[in-house]
Amino acid sequence: MEVNISQENGENLHLDQKFDLIILDVPCSNTGVLHKKVEARWGLSKDHIHGLCDLQFHLFKHALDLLSDEGKIWYLTCSILSAENESFVEKVTKELPVALDGKTYKVLPDEQGWDGGFGCVFKKEPKI
Repeated sequence: MEVNISQENGENLHLDQKFDLIILDVPCSNTGVLHKKVEARWGLSKDHIHGLCDLQFHLFKHALDLLSDEGKIWYLTCSILSAENESFVEKVTKELPVALDGKTYKVLPDEQGWDGGFGCVFKKEPKI
């Protein structure tokens, strides 16, 4: 098995191969970790969230181009906002040839100090 790790601009990453697994830990609002990133509160606005959602969609769409037919995309955020999570899932499954592979998972921050976040797995829709 070959493992490739890249730390490049995800929207423009050009590779000549397809991948069986792509992990998208996308830039997000950090609303699930505000207790650790207090400065993130000052950047929250509707425009900022909208911009992040656009970036997340473009990253996902490009990842889909790099995915093998049987591959999976793990989508992860440290956000608890629906716009970056449940609404994102709804948008990509409506607009792109993908489906959820299992459940979505949302964890809320709690009094014990656990971080919040979201995760799910996507697979390509079968070609007909």
